[in-house]
Amino acid sequence: MNNFLFGLGQIKSTALFTILSVVFSVTLVTFLECFLNSQISKNSILIAGITSATVSSSLSWYVIGLLFKINTLEKKQRALASYDSLTSIMNRRQFFFSAHELFRRSHDFNEPVSISIIDIDNFKLINDEYGHAAGDAVLISLGKLLKETIRSTDIVGRIGGEEFSIVIYGSKSDQAFEVLDEIRSLIEKDCVAFMDYKIHYTVSIGVADGEDGYDVEDILIQADKALYKSKKNGKNRVSKY
Repeated sequence: MNNFLFGLGQIKSTALFTILSVVFSVTLVTFLECFLNSQISKNSILIAGITSATVSSSLSWYVIGLLFKINTLEKKQRALASYDSLTSIMNRRQFFFSAHELFRRSHDFNEPVSISIIDIDNFKLINDEYGHAAGDAVLISLGKLLKETIRSTDIVGRIGGEEFSIVIYGSKSDQAFEVLDEIRSLIEKDCVAFMDYKIHYTVSIGVADGEDGYDVEDILIQADKALYKSKKNGKNRVSKY
C-alpha cells in the first residue's frame, strides 16, 4: 500500500483519499436516510460531501506528508548503514553481503566470478605531504571513478582505509585482468585538484577466481596475495593469484 502511495505522490494520494472519503460519506448518508425511511435530501448529501472533502483533504495531506517524510528518513538511514560516508560506495558490511549474493548466483547459474583488491600506492606519503584532507580527496575521486567504470552486474566497495574491492560477475580472472588493467590505467591518469596542488596517484591490484567451495573471504585472501605480488614487483600493476 505504501509503495502504491509513494508511486502516486503526495498530491495525487491526497486527492484519491479525499474522493474516496466523499464517496463513502455520501453513500453512508444516503443509506441512513433510506434505512430510516426518510426522503433523501439533496442538502444532506451536499453537506456530507463538502464536510468530508474539507476535513479529509486537510487530514490526508498531513498524514500522507508524514508518511513521505518517514519514508525519506528510512531511505537515508538505510543508505547510511550501507554506504561509505566519504566515497558514497558500499561500505565493508554491505559489500560483503552483496558479494555473497553474487557468489551464490554464480554458483546457481554456473557463471564465473572474480574478486579483486585495489590498494592506493604510497597513500601514507600523500597524507604526509599534502595532509589528510588531500588523502580524503583522493579516496573520493577513486571511489567516483570506480563507481562510474564498473558494469551494472559488478559491485564495488571500500573495505578498508585505502583498500577497495570489485566483484566482477561473469568473468574469470584472465578476463577480469584486462578489465582491471584498463581501470588501473584510468586511475594513473586521474588528477585530483586539491587547493593549489594537482595530485596524481596509482594503485596496485590483485585478482583471484571465485572457485566453487570457497567463500568470499577465502577468495579475498587469495586476491590479497596477488596484491602483495603487485606491490613487490613495483606497484601500479595488476597481478593474478
